[in-house]
Amino acid sequence: MIDNPGVYWGLGDGEESGQFVGRVSVARGLGRSVELGYEAWSDREGLQHAERSRLAPTFDGGAQLIASITESPVPLIFREASRGEFVTADGPEMKILITTNADTISYAWWWAPPGEVVREQSKVFVRRVMS
Repeated sequence: MIDNPGVYWGLGDGEESGQFVGRVSVARGLGRSVELGYEAWSDREGLQHAERSRLAPTFDGGAQLIASITESPVPLIFREASRGEFVTADGPEMKILITTNADTISYAWWWAPPGEVVREQSKVFVRRVMS
């Protein structure tokens, strides 16, 4: 993502989110970090989700994603479990799956109520429109 900064727009859907229009902004951060902005908008709810995240390499060669989201009073910390798969370090079990290429990003949130199996709740597929 660090090599493809810009603004991406597209459509999303999911069990929890329903259909929405998504916007993802990607910008270079300090060092090799990437700053992400993600918003989901729908006719039904207006702005239904917003987050600001920082994706940064860790000393052990992995990556960490710190997400501040509208639904949580505290930032959520995710560690990279495998390429593009980020799982919560502590707190409720959640994950974010990110797939990228030069002009597109797929960004999916996975979670479940306590006691249930984590599953995909919301996914957006966006294409870069501005760099």
